[in-house]
Amino acid sequence: MSIKNSIKILLNNFSVVWKILVYQIIVIAISLALIASFVMPNIYTIYNSVKGTGLLSNAKLIINAFLERGDLTSSIEAFKTSLDEVSLILTQYDSLLIMSMLFVLAIVIFGNLLSGLSELPVSDMINADMSSNAKYGFCSRFIITLGKNLKYQLVRLITEIPVFIIIAFVVWQSFSFLFGYIGIFALFFCFVLFIVLLSFLQAFLCLWVPEITVNNGNIFSSIKSGFIKIKPKYFSAVSGYAFINIFLLFANIMLAFFTCGAGLLVSIPMSAFFIIIFRMVIFYDINGLKYYLDSNTIISPKDFL
Repeated sequence: MSIKNSIKILLNNFSVVWKILVYQIIVIAISLALIASFVMPNIYTIYNSVKGTGLLSNAKLIINAFLERGDLTSSIEAFKTSLDEVSLILTQYDSLLIMSMLFVLAIVIFGNLLSGLSELPVSDMINADMSSNAKYGFCSRFIITLGKNLKYQLVRLITEIPVFIIIAFVVWQSFSFLFGYIGIFALFFCFVLFIVLLSFLQAFLCLWVPEITVNNGNIFSSIKSGFIKIKPKYFSAVSGYAFINIFLLFANIMLAFFTCGAGLLVSIPMSAFFIIIFRMVIFYDINGLKYYLDSNTIISPKDFL
């Protein structure tokens, strides 16, 4: 029921998807500008030094020799020579490479923080729509929630990033172990493992933002109070998230395939928006609160999921 109602609320508020899209485009533009300012000059410096080794031209010779059944031996030897020269040159720029990687990491984290700043305003907009059928503007909610939003995003980065790293490590180690036994089928098992672990994490944190938004809760205490409320229905929430994750993943893949990637401009912000709505619907259902499904329909929750 929560998934069905979330879809209806999504369709009734679809215009918010365009606001999320515009905001994310701005975030991407800022991130690219930072990369162009702090990373690309270093890359150009290294590239100009490497360019004289003939690495790229020798790589093209290997491809041409393979396609035209030419002399692969001499082409590979020339490529190896260029590769050795590149290795020597890169040792001279090791500090520059490390600095560039640190800049990229910092920009990625900063971009993730900026991207996440849309979460609380959108949650606030959905809460207003569900509770009183009111329509709030994105910019006004962004400004109003900015102070608390920054605190939430910092805590989210500190808590979620280590967990995602652990999940990635577990999945990779599982793949490395299973690949020697079942080969390519290890991909399927690891995909299922990733979805399950991600769903457990999402279910654990699913009421965090609604607690902050609806009850104006403290950033830290909202994690605890949210889990206490979801605990009786925790595994139902896990199964709901698992279904949603699989559906959204395949929907995005299929849309990207049939639209040459253009459809992702809509499907990715729509997927993020749906997750926000789903969390809010779970919160209302768990607490037994009435909410507007649309301007003419009010839901009185009796069952969860």
